[in-house]
Amino acid sequence: DVLTPKDLGSDSSGEPKERVVNMRRFQMETEKLVEYIRRAQPGSRKLAFLDGALVATFAEALEPESRDFYVQCLLQVLRASEQNRIPIVAYIDTTYTSDLVTLLRHCFDLPEAPQLHDAQLLSPWLEWGERTPFFICARGGSLNPQDGILNSYQEMRERVGFVYLRTNNNFPARLEIPVWVYEAGLLDWVVDLVRCEVIIGRGYPYVLETADQIAVIRNEDRNLFLRLMQDWASREKLSLRLSQKTVSKLQRRRVR
Repeated sequence: DVLTPKDLGSDSSGEPKERVVNMRRFQMETEKLVEYIRRAQPGSRKLAFLDGALVATFAEALEPESRDFYVQCLLQVLRASEQNRIPIVAYIDTTYTSDLVTLLRHCFDLPEAPQLHDAQLLSPWLEWGERTPFFICARGGSLNPQDGILNSYQEMRERVGFVYLRTNNNFPARLEIPVWVYEAGLLDWVVDLVRCEVIIGRGYPYVLETADQIAVIRNEDRNLFLRLMQDWASREKLSLRLSQKTVSKLQRRRVR
């Protein structure tokens, strides 16, 4: 997808807004997931993966418009999954969430432990392939418990669950899974597929590892794009200004 300077909202220095790019990429990723889910035969034995979280706590710090943007993207995924009965797993390899730590603190009147997170707490108790029970996420806001991102999830507010699964020698990974998967008795099957993916991927889901490998723009891809851009601008007699450092690098690499 091509974003123009107008789309990016460039300022006078020509620096694009990185957030616009991140939001568009996230939108395209979730749209592709929804397309995959809806294209599948309802209830067929297929599984979708999201590299990230279904509970968009990271968006709480954003302004309301951006926050709502991320929520709407994820709501489309959750609704498509439940309506078409195609499970989705949001895989978070390194997580610092503290839902269970907070639960224990409230249940047993324990002091706050801001440096302790769930994966760290569970790590001594889980061997490879073992998982926790299934929990429903009811996370409050980071600053105000009543202002959590889940309050914007409408009918899906209490429809996102999670388990922790030991997949390698590091802390357990967090899997966020729609509640309907558990209600339909598909949780064990879904987690077994995640285990298979992790075995093939040597500690990380093979499907996510492969997607990243074929989607990432490498340095040589970027340099090729800049060279094509420079040639096109020269042919069309457009004034394309590149830093002398960039020009020097391009010329040197073109010779090679």
